Amino acid sequence: MPMAPPPLLPLSALLLLLAAASHASAKPVQTQALLATPLSPDRVSAPSELARDDDSNVFAAAEDAAASTVRFRVVHRDDFSKNATAAELLAYRLERDEKRAARLSAAAGAANGTRRGGGGVVAPVVSGLAQGSGEYFTKIGVGTPATPALMVLDTGSDVVWLQCAPCRRCYEQSGQVFDPRRSRSYGAVGCAAPLCRRLDSGGCDLRRSACLYQVTYGDGSVTAGDFATETLTFAGGARVARVALGCGHDNEGLFVAAAGLLGLGRGSLSFPTQISRRYGRSFSYSALRDAFRGAAAGLRLSPGGFSLFDTCYDLSGRKVVKVPTVSMHFAGGAEAALPPENYLIPVDSKGTFCFAFAGTDGGVSIIGNIQQQGFRVVFDGDGQRVAFVPKGC
Repeated sequence: MPMAPPPLLPLSALLLLLAAASHASAKPVQTQALLATPLSPDRVSAPSELARDDDSNVFAAAEDAAASTVRFRVVHRDDFSKNATAAELLAYRLERDEKRAARLSAAAGAANGTRRGGGGVVAPVVSGLAQGSGEYFTKIGVGTPATPALMVLDTGSDVVWLQCAPCRRCYEQSGQVFDPRRSRSYGAVGCAAPLCRRLDSGGCDLRRSACLYQVTYGDGSVTAGDFATETLTFAGGARVARVALGCGHDNEGLFVAAAGLLGLGRGSLSFPTQISRRYGRSFSYSALRDAFRGAAAGLRLSPGGFSLFDTCYDLSGRKVVKVPTVSMHFAGGAEAALPPENYLIPVDSKGTFCFAFAGTDGGVSIIGNIQQQGFRVVFDGDGQRVAFVPKGC
């Protein structure tokens, strides 16, 4: 069997990298049909429902405290970009991806082989926000009555936080800033409380005996304020009481109009961990070159590549083309076949499509959001597994 090609890193907004690259196979090349629709040259003008300030129906069903699951609608950050073309939005994504991939590779390399005294391996958990991310957002309700808050979804960090009035220093956000003084369900956390001791960077205001939190991200963004508990409501019908969160009165950074961050990491203060006793510890959110070139020999290569991508094709004038199949292979024999739209993407309005993988100097594996699209990605905290369910979203 031929040697496997070196690992390739698909970069986050669009891409996917597997720690172990797929082995070349001697079996006949399999193909599937790709609808070759180029990027529209028109400028984006209509934001999605979550990107608008109209919250009339966002929480219409969010009054059921007995709901069996917590669901929230998700919107991409591109929905907040006014008067941008699809090509410009793609360029912005690739720029974020390049910076993020470099930082992730550096972090993984620095931690590689570092061991804890108990024999466990210490691996970095890096917030996507710190890497210029914040690709996806959701709108939730905070407090009683609920104040709508647009939150960044971040699987790489734990602390849930949002900007709070009164602000000593706040960045501009979409919608009103949450005021805990107007909420009947807001509860302060004391300095001696177990919740306060879970914070990595906690503190205490001795005058008020109030627990303080601070989170600093790699790009210099920071949030600090009171640590508290509050009720969160969701459009799917769930209302969750006593969620530990940071009420930030001192915030600075590039958070793309978000009110705060919903930490979906694996730590004790992350949102999934906090609600695990009630809902279980599973949550979801509805992502080679040489082998691909050989299998796609019938397609016309476009010279020069595009941005991060070195394998592009000129599909102008073609409506449907047959392209090689691409699958993710995991240890234990699991396999997830990708739709063609998840790995051969349009990059301009002329009909240029690129293979959405790029090289990296490190061995880190990243599965990005474009290649996850159409899959329900399920994180099983108890079983320490990740599942990819096709056509789940």
